[in-house]
Amino acid sequence: MTKSDRVRPIVKVAQNREREAARVFADRQRMLQEREERLAEVRRYRVEYLENYQTRSRSGMSAQQMRTYRNFLQKLDAAIAQQEQLVDEARSELDHEKARWLEKHQRSKALDNMRARYVTQEQREAQRVEQKESDERGQRRIEPDE
Repeated sequence: MTKSDRVRPIVKVAQNREREAARVFADRQRMLQEREERLAEVRRYRVEYLENYQTRSRSGMSAQQMRTYRNFLQKLDAAIAQQEQLVDEARSELDHEKARWLEKHQRSKALDNMRARYVTQEQREAQRVEQKESDERGQRRIEPDE
């Protein structure tokens, strides 16, 4: 069994690990995007709600209505803070998975390059042996029978 044949399973395992890391990385990208979109939605809703509050307060509202608006704005602020935390966590997870994928990618690439070098060496050796055998056959044809 040649060196290239012996490392082939190792290369396949490394490639599978790289693919899995890439899949997890892509999942984390989607998660971050979803959380950022959700944060943007909550922020937009807060802006709309605040505008509604300001419009209604100019035309007059009871103290109870003002407290209700302010309490809900506080809840929206808390929801925004919570969503910002989720975005930060997702970004951190994404960074971690990106580093993990890059590590797996580099290892897979290095092993693949090593296998390619082995294949090249084996091809050169096979060509050298073939050339030697060809030269020997040619030499036998030239030699006179004694």
